[in-house]
Formats: sequence, structure tokens, C-alpha cells
Amino acid sequence: MRNSALPYVLLISLMWGSGYVFLKSLDAELAPFWLTTLRLGLCVPVLIVVWVAFTNEKLSDLRWRDAFVIATTNGWLPNVLAAMAVERLPAAEAGMLHALTPVFTGVFAALFLVDERLTKGILAGLAIGFLGVALIAFSGEVGSGDMLGRAVM
Repeated sequence: MRNSALPYVLLISLMWGSGYVFLKSLDAELAPFWLTTLRLGLCVPVLIVVWVAFTNEKLSDLRWRDAFVIATTNGWLPNVLAAMAVERLPAAEAGMLHALTPVFTGVFAALFLVDERLTKGILAGLAIGFLGVALIAFSGEVGSGDMLGRAVM
């Protein structure tokens, strides 16, 4: 990694890691759906500016049905579920459960992508990642959240 990229990686890590603390601080004020609406309402105008600045495609050329599916599966639905989880779990536990995202990405890639093979090394990495998060999240030491919060996370 080039030295100039390191500050950006650190900034993104800080923003990513602190997201659940901010969600937890707002969950008493806003219901999960409205919290997600606020978050995405602030992000969409910024993303449109980035789209216009960095692509040659026009928004009218966008395949809106595909964009809706992507926005649902990668945008508002996971954010609503995360806000519901943070409502029921401590922020630290929600963040640890969210750490399973790369583990499940590896599993689903192997299931649905033809070129992705599960090697022994990948299986070992997936097992270590899953067991590590499971040991921490379900040890009872982390917090007093409920199982619904863990499930929607």
C-alpha cells in the first residue's frame, strides 16, 4: 500500500468502527426505519454528486430496476436491520456481529460464483473468523442484548 493511502484507510476504519456508537446514541430518538431514512437521505445527494463528477453515464441511462435491487440488498434493508439490532444490542456486540460480513461473503461467493472455490486455506480462514466472532459475541460477557437483535444483525 502506498504511504499516501494509509491516512485514508485509517480514516475509513475510524468512521466504520464508530458507526455503531452513533447508531446506538440515536436509537432512543428515532425508530430504525426513520434512522435509516435520515442516514440515506444525507448520503444520496453526496453520491449523486460523486456519480456526476466521476462517470460519463447520465442518470437517465441508469437501469432503474437493477439500481433498485442493489439499493435494497446493499443499501436500505441492511441499514434498517442494523438499526434494529443496535436498538436491542450494545453497540460493541453489534459491531462484532457485523464483523461476520466477510465470513458470509466468502461462503456466499463459494455457493453462488462458479469461479470461487473453497480451498483448505479459505475454509480455515472462514472457520477461524466465525469461531472468533461467535466466542466473543455469544460468551455472555459482552452485553445483555437479545437473540432477535443478534439474528437481524
